Amino acid sequence: MKEIVGFAISLAYRAGHIIREAFTKQNYDVEKKRDKTLVTSVDLEVEEFIRGEIAKVYPSHSFYGEETEKERTQYTWFVDPIDGTSNFVKRIPFFSTAIAFESPSLSFGVVYSPIMDFLFYSDGSNSYLNNKLLKRKEEISLEKAELGICHSKRREDIEKMISLFSKLKREAYEIRKYGSTSMEMSYVASSFLDGFIGVNLPLWDFKASYHIAKSAGLFVVDIEINDTRYLITSPFSLKEKLIEKI
Repeated sequence: MKEIVGFAISLAYRAGHIIREAFTKQNYDVEKKRDKTLVTSVDLEVEEFIRGEIAKVYPSHSFYGEETEKERTQYTWFVDPIDGTSNFVKRIPFFSTAIAFESPSLSFGVVYSPIMDFLFYSDGSNSYLNNKLLKRKEEISLEKAELGICHSKRREDIEKMISLFSKLKREAYEIRKYGSTSMEMSYVASSFLDGFIGVNLPLWDFKASYHIAKSAGLFVVDIEINDTRYLITSPFSLKEKLIEKI
């Protein structure tokens, strides 16, 4: 267990070095994908690097990445090379590399913010920020909660989030859209945020932070409500309120 988790952490740090260099030098290309999201040459370079290293060490494992192949088996790595590419391009330092592994016996996640040097990770049992144990158990009311939100680029998902935002904004302390699901969910695990709701998000966006939040003692669920998938991360004290608003 320690070996494979350590391998994933090493990958995240090495990917972070590539990203940090590019962020500093601004020596990359930017394109827009079909779904209107941005992709840079750094996204592609980092994903190819991570995929290649996994193939060397664990050749029998499958790979499910944002930019390249998407295969799921009993032993699967989920990778978002830069979660928050728009932030990266706009020089906003809120983005990360997200790496998750799932198997019948062990599932965990690693999220690394190369600019802030924040390493969030789980080991199958517990979660950590820069090796400090994370255990969020405090109760909080919606009136005092600061929430993060995210949605896909599809117009219908945007409309659903606008509707949900209007309900939450009337009661929650604050609603923010930071632009990196893996960071926001990890922030909830670290008590920097009090909850997170996402609408129809792809697996690579949240697999790593799902395991981090879960192992930190949070309520975490990816559920379908009225033909829409909602990803919820919060302390258990907010669970019913957030589902009620949805």
